[in-house]
Amino acid sequence: MGGERPTLVTKVARAEHGDNHFRGYWLNAELLGHHSMASIAGLAVGGPASSGEDRALLEDMAVAVNVADPRIWPLKVTRLVSAYGSMFAGLAAGNITMDRSLLSMEACCEIAARLVALAERADDLDDAGLAAYLADAWPERRPPGFGVPARKEDERVVGLVGRVRDVYRRQDRRYFRLFERVAEVSRVERNLKPNILLVFSAIALDLGFPPESIGALAWALVQASFQANAVEGAQTAPELMRQLPQEHLYYVGPPDRVSPRAARLRAGRSG
Repeated sequence: MGGERPTLVTKVARAEHGDNHFRGYWLNAELLGHHSMASIAGLAVGGPASSGEDRALLEDMAVAVNVADPRIWPLKVTRLVSAYGSMFAGLAAGNITMDRSLLSMEACCEIAARLVALAERADDLDDAGLAAYLADAWPERRPPGFGVPARKEDERVVGLVGRVRDVYRRQDRRYFRLFERVAEVSRVERNLKPNILLVFSAIALDLGFPPESIGALAWALVQASFQANAVEGAQTAPELMRQLPQEHLYYVGPPDRVSPRAARLRAGRSG
């Protein structure tokens, strides 16, 4: 066999003698001591190397996005599978349930793309024009980025928006200002309230993340919720998560019936 050996190109990392590369930076010389897990997660998905206020805001996003209640279905799956004794199996199972789920962080990519398209026209739209635009371009009864199951509002939105308004007062947060307009017009015109994915996507755009990377960023930052449930589930391994007690099981439905064939067989045996 001849020809050149096939090669695969990566922009992720390379282990070197003396130091290691990660996304184009020296790990020890440039990243260690200057970056947090949140900013490393941002680099990992292809985002910019944040610094200063941007890095602090990214760290706040990493905190705000997490809700670890094991009653939430992807986390319930994590808890169930980890109850068989493996933290890793629980993490894998919980995360795979997010694929194409209504709860999936991947929706951030679509939300971000919609915000980018809207931003090209937003300055020319008053509130009535914005409402008309949203009705046409975001026509779903509940567009991505709006609504939270069984709640009046998303507490994560309240916390993160309050933090941005109180601490990060830069006026050049273009997409965050756009989020505020979209949220208010949607509340007035359609009785819709935003969830964390909408404000997260807007802030990530302001931080310089490309729309196609924002879903992966949100997924990376929400892993603490999965890890908390996977670790506790594996450590406690409750039998209740593996088998329900018989005294708590009961049947609701039509009564048992005997098929004609079984009836004939019984009659034959009795005769």
